[in-house]
Amino acid sequence: MLRENLREIKREMKALIRDAKEKAWTEFVDTLNKDPWARPYKLVMGRLKPWTPPITETLEPEAVERIVAELFPGDDDLPPRRYELPAPWRENWQMKEEEMVWVVKRIGGVAKAPGPDRIPGAAKMAIPHVGEDIRELMEGCLREGHFPEIWKKATLVLIPKEGKPAGLPSSYKPICLIDESAKVFERVIADRIGK
Repeated sequence: MLRENLREIKREMKALIRDAKEKAWTEFVDTLNKDPWARPYKLVMGRLKPWTPPITETLEPEAVERIVAELFPGDDDLPPRRYELPAPWRENWQMKEEEMVWVVKRIGGVAKAPGPDRIPGAAKMAIPHVGEDIRELMEGCLREGHFPEIWKKATLVLIPKEGKPAGLPSSYKPICLIDESAKVFERVIADRIGK
């Protein structure tokens, strides 16, 4: 009897906590519309770490070129490609707000480093709520079979491997950071391919 009561109390507490979180999130998103420079801005700025120059700026330019060329071999002169979308996509390219919310939750990682647009990961949580323009843009991209060139650009971060000499390409782990909008659009495409 006591165990069953305890389980019931735990279920009620979880429901109350979930409801409180949803209410707090809704209130937080509403503040974006009223004053984007108040609490949301302070929250995002508080998550940003002090700036330090990336390794690519501390190495000699020739060393950076050599490292990048070895880590990312390939032909940069290829023309952009367009793809013909499968018939179901051509007929159903609309994106609902629920799809955007689901995609953003699946990506997660509000503490992730920003891409070339310098918008931190915490900001992507607002995309489904204030992103009608972004949703329309993504619908247009799906309809046209186009992935915007700007979303294909990435910020290269070289993470040094411990105990390795600085000038060798094998001394670094490369990470390419892309914009939050690109991450959301990639996930939308991946989810639709998987269906």
